[in-house]
Amino acid sequence: MVTKEFDKAYQEELKKEFNIKLYPVKDDDGSETTWSAEIPELPGCIGAGDTPFEALLALEDARKSWIEIALLEGKKIPEPAAGDIFNYSGKFTLRLPKTLHKELAERAEQESVSLNQYLLYLIAKRHYKTVSYPVSVHERE
Repeated sequence: MVTKEFDKAYQEELKKEFNIKLYPVKDDDGSETTWSAEIPELPGCIGAGDTPFEALLALEDARKSWIEIALLEGKKIPEPAAGDIFNYSGKFTLRLPKTLHKELAERAEQESVSLNQYLLYLIAKRHYKTVSYPVSVHERE
C-alpha cells in the first residue's frame, strides 16, 4: 500500500533531472534502425522505440518504474551526475612540441581550414572510432 510518505518521496525523486544517452541501434544487416535511450546513473533504466521521441517516451516510463521499485525496495536512488555539458566551456589549452605545431599548422593550411578546425576534426575522428556506441542489439548484450 502506498503511503503519503512514499508518494512524497516518489514525487521528490521524479523532480531529479538525469542525463540521458540517446543513440541509434541498427539491426544485424544494418537495414533497420531503432532508437535506445538510457539513464546511466540508473542501471537498467532503458527505453527503446522506432524514433528518438518514442525511445524517450519509453525511457520516461522506465524511469518512473525504476524509481518506484527502488523506493519500494528501500534502495537509495543515485543523484544525477554533476558533469553535465553546461559545466564545460568547450575550450582548453594544449601545449605541444614546436615541430608538431608546425606540422599540424601546415596540414591545416593544405586543407584550407584553421588549425583549430583541423585539430577538432582529428580529435573527433579519433574519439568516435574509439568510443563504443552500440550498433546492433547483439553488440549490446
